[in-house]
Amino acid sequence: MECELEACRDDDSVKELVKKCLSSSGGMENVERLWPNQLDEHSYSKLTSFFLEGCPKLLNVFPLSMLMRLQKLENLSIWNFESLEEIICESQSQEINVSAMQSLSPQLIQSNVITFEFPCLPSLTLIGLPNLKSICHKTQTISWHLLKKMEVYGCNKVEILFASQEISGSINEQPLFWVNKYMFPNLHQLTLGWNVGVKEIWRLVPSS
Repeated sequence: MECELEACRDDDSVKELVKKCLSSSGGMENVERLWPNQLDEHSYSKLTSFFLEGCPKLLNVFPLSMLMRLQKLENLSIWNFESLEEIICESQSQEINVSAMQSLSPQLIQSNVITFEFPCLPSLTLIGLPNLKSICHKTQTISWHLLKKMEVYGCNKVEILFASQEISGSINEQPLFWVNKYMFPNLHQLTLGWNVGVKEIWRLVPSS
């Protein structure tokens, strides 16, 4: 079980998260939720690297309202979660202030779809997540403008890796990523392995 976070030393919110992980009875095995219901405006805003491994009770990693605080994130690695179903979850207890999000980073809201950005993230690693179904709900998409390297191993519930947001209302399957043509402009390396449920890499808008 492991939790590693890197940020500036004066970020008290990160220190509190590390303290919670280390003091949890039974270690990371009993951690059911990482983040508090109410977050200060700038909590975790200095976080640059996030590596999490071996939290069997977690169903998701980030509430949706956390994304506007991860604008400096440069590395995201999630390993070995038996129960994890989503990376980002829209929790009813997490209220999203749209005007606040727009003031922090260039997020867009169009056609009832919220698009977030990870403007500094070049690397994403997802390994040993047998019940993972998606990164986020179909009403949200993530723009990975700087992403250069992606690794996906052992995500057995994933059937479609990428699907166009434009067809979200016409398919029953949930892809790992909802995308549009601008989502991965700098992706150079995509490594896949042991994703036994994958049937399609891309499902795009049918040509007319």
